[in-house]
Amino acid sequence: MNDFSCPPLRAGGISIECTVADGAVCLAVAGSADADTSAALASFLDGLHQELCRVHAPRVELDVRELAFINSSSLKAIVAWIGRITKLEHEAQYGATFVVHPELRWQSRTLDAIRLFAPSIVTIEKRE
Repeated sequence: MNDFSCPPLRAGGISIECTVADGAVCLAVAGSADADTSAALASFLDGLHQELCRVHAPRVELDVRELAFINSSSLKAIVAWIGRITKLEHEAQYGATFVVHPELRWQSRTLDAIRLFAPSIVTIEKRE
């Protein structure tokens, strides 16, 4: 996974930083994902998907503990991304773990609905 490439996203109130540690792709998501950032987020997730498929990554971790808000347009971009994963051949699918803050209950509630959409792909982890 040495040649994994993921430029950061900084659009409106959202920022996403990519790192690779011990062979795992990790994204740190911060700020606010609203209508002004949904198109940029969708484009970012499309590029991320292509890159994860290219390097045959088994899993990606999205740390959203610093995400203060997400609206329906940005949620739709995430659901579309997860939908693209489900359409891959089973061997090519990769997992997506969302790391949420235990005190920000909206994160667990919102992302749990996405987990129910694709339970074999999406997991949710609570960390402080």
